[in-house]
Amino acid sequence: DDDVMSLRGVVYFGDFHYNARIIQANGDIWFNNGILTGENSIYEGHISTLNNTSLKYKNNKHATALIYTR
Repeated sequence: DDDVMSLRGVVYFGDFHYNARIIQANGDIWFNNGILTGENSIYEGHISTLNNTSLKYKNNKHATALIYTR
C-alpha cells in the first residue's frame, strides 16, 4: 500500500517567530532558525533519538505544523 506518509518537517512558532526542523528520508534531522542560523541548518541527529515531547517543542516554541510526504 503506497499510502504511507512520513514526517519530513516540523514548524514551530513562538514570540512572533517561526523555526523549523527538516527530517530527511534517512531520518537525519536539521534545525533552522533564520534569525540565528541564516541560510545554514544545524544537524541535530537521527529521528530515532528524539521522543514525541522533544518533537513537540523547540527553544520554547510549540509545534504548529507537521509536514508529511509519501
